[in-house]
Amino acid sequence: VLNSIPSDIVVFDDQHRYRFLNPVAVRDPGLRAWLIGKDDFEYCRAKDKPLDIAQRRRALFHQALENDSELTFEEALKKPDGSTKWHLRHFFPVRDEAGKLKLMIGYGLDITALKHTQQELEQAKEQAEALAQAKQQFLANMSHEIRTPLHAIQGMARWLEKEPLSENQRNYLQTLQSSGRQLLTIVNDVLDISKIEAGKVMLDPQPFALRPFLRQLLDTHRFAA
Repeated sequence: VLNSIPSDIVVFDDQHRYRFLNPVAVRDPGLRAWLIGKDDFEYCRAKDKPLDIAQRRRALFHQALENDSELTFEEALKKPDGSTKWHLRHFFPVRDEAGKLKLMIGYGLDITALKHTQQELEQAKEQAEALAQAKQQFLANMSHEIRTPLHAIQGMARWLEKEPLSENQRNYLQTLQSSGRQLLTIVNDVLDISKIEAGKVMLDPQPFALRPFLRQLLDTHRFAA
């Protein structure tokens, strides 16, 4: 059964020496047989692997012993081609009736594909956040650029209002001023894009006179019509 399970399973004695390894843990049957009774330091020396792998595993082995509970950890191993292989591993201590450590069960799964997917999702998230920030900055800059000439137009309209005008000219001027105020309101709303994206836009009901409002609407759209 242990040899057929599609995850690596190993059994250690109380000195962190291998007692059993299934084929998923070590594919080479000769190496599996050689490892029985050996520890990770001997394995790393034989396979010319960094000894810090054995040191980390030994520290985690003792941590599981001290806590007397299952220990879960991720392990990253460099492959000969330079890529990284990730494993999710567990140490599970097994004690006899007297409470003495009898065996340490180690089992794990290859999570390399999952790690790659997580990294891709993180990169996509970072790109989306950078794009959203750039969009927000662009809209803010454009809104400020639009408001500058708008203020100038409204200022000139107020000066023009003091001049002697015909009735038609004064109506045109009022339409210009009304449209300018509406446009400025829209621009100010664009500046609140962060509130819109956060879903924090609040409605602000205000009383208004219906007939003048409808007249402004007609005057605003009359020329386009």
